[in-house]
Amino acid sequence: MTTRLDYVNRGDIRGLFLEELGWNRPDITVPVNVEVDGTTHEARQVAGYKGVRVWQINSMPDNRAQRLIDAELRRVSDERLVIFSDGHVQAWRWPQVGNTQGSGQARLVTHNHAVGSDNAALDQRLAMIEIGFNESPSVPEVLRRMRSAFDADKITNEFYKKFLKQHDALVRAIYGLDVEGDRKWYSALLMNRLMFTYFMQRKGFMDNDRDYLRTRLNTLHGQGGDGSHKQYTFYRDFLLPMFHDGLGAPGLHVSDPFIKSLIGDIPFINGGIFAVHELEAAHSNISIPDAVFESIFDLFDSYQWHLDERPTSNQNEINPDVLGYIFEQFINQKEQGAYYTKDDVTHYMTSSTLLPVFLERLQARTGINPWDYVAQEPGAFVWDSLVYGLTEPMPDSVEEQRHVFPRPAWNGRAPDTHGLPGETIWEVEQRRANYTRVLEHAKTGTINNVDEAVTWNIDLESLATAVIDGMDSPGNVVAAWRILTDLKIIDPTCGSGAFLFAALKILLELYDAVLDAARAHAVTSSDPELRALLAEVDKHANQTYFILKHATLNNIYGVDLMKEATEIARLRLFLKLVSAIDDREHLEPLPDLDFNIKSGNMLVGARTVEEIQDTTDLFAEQTIEAVVEKASAVSAAYREFRNIQESGDPTAVKSARDALAALLSEVRGIVNEHYHSVRGIRMSLPTWLRTHSPFHWFIEYPEVFAEGGFDVLIGNPPYVNRNKIKAYSFSGFVTDGTPDIYAPCTERAAQITRPDGRMTLIVPISAQFGADFTDLRKFLEGRFTHLWVSTFSRNPAALFSAGLGVRSTIVVGAGDGTEGNTLHVTKTHRWFDDYRPALFETLSYVNANAVRPHAGWIRLVDDNVANLYARTVPKQRLSQIAARGGSTIGFKTTALYWLSVFLNDPPAYELDYTPTAQTKVGRIAFATENDAKIGLAITASKYGLVWWYCTGDDFDVTGEILRNIPINVGALSADAKRRLIELADELVADFGNHVAFTKYAGKWMGNYVHSEMRDITDRIDAVLAEELGYADLLPALEHAYYCAYKPTGERPGTLRHDPAKARANAAATSLPSGEGA
Repeated sequence: MTTRLDYVNRGDIRGLFLEELGWNRPDITVPVNVEVDGTTHEARQVAGYKGVRVWQINSMPDNRAQRLIDAELRRVSDERLVIFSDGHVQAWRWPQVGNTQGSGQARLVTHNHAVGSDNAALDQRLAMIEIGFNESPSVPEVLRRMRSAFDADKITNEFYKKFLKQHDALVRAIYGLDVEGDRKWYSALLMNRLMFTYFMQRKGFMDNDRDYLRTRLNTLHGQGGDGSHKQYTFYRDFLLPMFHDGLGAPGLHVSDPFIKSLIGDIPFINGGIFAVHELEAAHSNISIPDAVFESIFDLFDSYQWHLDERPTSNQNEINPDVLGYIFEQFINQKEQGAYYTKDDVTHYMTSSTLLPVFLERLQARTGINPWDYVAQEPGAFVWDSLVYGLTEPMPDSVEEQRHVFPRPAWNGRAPDTHGLPGETIWEVEQRRANYTRVLEHAKTGTINNVDEAVTWNIDLESLATAVIDGMDSPGNVVAAWRILTDLKIIDPTCGSGAFLFAALKILLELYDAVLDAARAHAVTSSDPELRALLAEVDKHANQTYFILKHATLNNIYGVDLMKEATEIARLRLFLKLVSAIDDREHLEPLPDLDFNIKSGNMLVGARTVEEIQDTTDLFAEQTIEAVVEKASAVSAAYREFRNIQESGDPTAVKSARDALAALLSEVRGIVNEHYHSVRGIRMSLPTWLRTHSPFHWFIEYPEVFAEGGFDVLIGNPPYVNRNKIKAYSFSGFVTDGTPDIYAPCTERAAQITRPDGRMTLIVPISAQFGADFTDLRKFLEGRFTHLWVSTFSRNPAALFSAGLGVRSTIVVGAGDGTEGNTLHVTKTHRWFDDYRPALFETLSYVNANAVRPHAGWIRLVDDNVANLYARTVPKQRLSQIAARGGSTIGFKTTALYWLSVFLNDPPAYELDYTPTAQTKVGRIAFATENDAKIGLAITASKYGLVWWYCTGDDFDVTGEILRNIPINVGALSADAKRRLIELADELVADFGNHVAFTKYAGKWMGNYVHSEMRDITDRIDAVLAEELGYADLLPALEHAYYCAYKPTGERPGTLRHDPAKARANAAATSLPSGEGA
């Protein structure tokens, strides 16, 4: 045990920080007394470092009281570490974020420590904040050390490669399954079961043997025994009985006494993962050599497996979070069009839907006004990244240019003390302005509903917890529990469950807070409903396990076309539940989630019985009535099954499950047969069922659709060109004509969301522009009253791996669309990797209703840019002078940080330096040469680039986009046109000084670097602004430009000279005297 832990176990927190960690003495010497529910808690500062304070409270109140105490300490100590201790147990409320940079919003994560124990995770965290004798780290550096998460990427990538290798070897080794797809499916199932068992055995839950599987394999091999049992095979004689009759069924009914003894004392898990699988039922002769399992266990044994979700810095550690990332990669490498979605994305999207629904319904049912909390203390609900560097005065050079233009001092990177990674002064100023506006709107009561809160990007998770903690009525607490229990949340293309996991994490926090409030009220209240709620919870030995089981059964739903994906999604949820248990005696049977998370095709099948009824008159009325009746029976059977599962009687659970499965199978058969018939599907019914996997929502989730659909829908639909879909067909959507199936997936998602529910999906940027997806945009605008649309580039960084080439749009929808539509948008976010933790925390929406160009949903940097386009968009465009004629301007058909426009194409050469034609070049015709030069000036300007940045697809440049640049050339004076022509000539004359050559497809392609010629194009912008009346908005244009301009350097191998001319010059200088004349 380290010296650090010696201090911890003695309870000498002051000595730990002052003598061992090198922190300073406290600067607040007077204790802070906080009263919670009639009890006063004394908090004393024991150490500090430049405003970061450590507080100790010598008591151990419940979680709710700890949160309330921390909220009071926040008033005197923004940055803090709070330790509660009663001499036996310590609760270290440690500010942490989910990234290795330690930046972004810190959530207080409680690290419980039993006094006297060896706590490696806590010890390693303490080591991270130790300040060396010769060190003097800045406050941001200390906070980074304190908040940062351990980096799991290395172990994840390493284990994933080895996992794939073992999975593939297992596929090759399986006998008895002739179809390769079945072998892959079964291999994935076995690997899932084995990994789950590894976590269980490391907990000591498997016959109290932490090497349970290896020990049994060795025993069957005769190692450590007399060799008399070599006739047994590990897979068929041990694993299958252990799975099916041990973990998968109560009572361990195994006939072979040796195998029964070998299986030993293991818990009944339930959950469906260990039940007889459909492949096992259909193929009784499956066999797998023992050697394959030896190899798998060799891999598994080389890592440390544990269920603690707070990882340490151990680079050999597998925990459920690491496994979750591996599952995501495994599923997504198998499913075309699916991408691994990182935690910050899933958290933002889930928070923007689940929390608003909860708060809205809580206010409606209880009268509690959450927005009073926001008005009274708005700073508590503003993201940390938004206020970063706020108190630092700007450098003199910046202040001197505040009221003039141009402002060259604002164009460079902001100092680290002021700016988030990669921010310019322009962006720091805008972020500070956003913070001021949020506070003003909060204090004045403008943020008075959930839609305003989403628009202003309020921290709704902190708000929801604060509202629950502040409940002063037992009835309100019970109402909050019921509201949570009634929420139905789905990811209709759930993959391995990333979004469902994000929802479960938020639900756990909310349920926990409600129960904390319930226990606080129970001290003085005899409210029967409150006491009944707590009595039900207290039947279970572990509250966290109960909450997770309750939430997975009542709240969480998922659908995916891949059966392997749904199995993995269920497994991840099971691991989350088991991670809450430390004592095997507290382990209850896992919930059976087969009826919550299902396999099926969201695009094929009926949403409601009316859809089938309206399809054809051939669907007899009595059949419809029978289906409706049976759907109602399925709903009742599911409620019964869910309630019995929460009580935990295995026999009753199995009976209810069998009844539900039989009923569901019957009604599925009826609906499938009639759907197949009335749709006139030519292929046979069995073939259609196998290839299309129809999913009829109203019979699969009748209890949900009886209430109008899902309350919350979250997800990431597949991105696949419709022409590539060969295995199945679908029709009947408004968006049938769109070229990618994510559009009809989005339409179906909106259809299955309740009118008062909320939906969020992440889709490609193509949803925002162009004629191809007009039908999708119109559908969404008609379906939802409010739309929030945020946009993300892939350069210099991306939400997904930049190598995937995906530029992303997150759509959040709310309201039933009957009151018209309000569209809020963001800029196209471009950021550096280090900025990622702040990306969603600094997200800022702009009302785009006044700026609706025909091209689609515009992206706007701020209200000033919206104002700029509101002034110019309704007017004439560049197209008024773009007509047939002999004069043209050319343009590169791709762009990033400037629009490459020119009169004559840039030079290009073959690799032998002979001239060749440029590729990927478009042209726009003009009637006269002067018109062409005016067109060149306008398209080369920052105004032109920002227009493309706001309306294009972040990569392609088309003649249509350039012709639509909203500059009314007809309104320009003759003098302005003359100046633009002169500036165009000046630009062309300068092209040769700013040409870059890059190898593409075996050629040297030249390109003019317009970003180096801004001294000329800035004068073009000044002419346009002066003439068209937006000179006051030039600073806004400059700010927008620097949001778009995030270069990372030239492409490797780029030449800044003409290679052909250089070669010719070299050849000339090498000739003998006289030969060069």
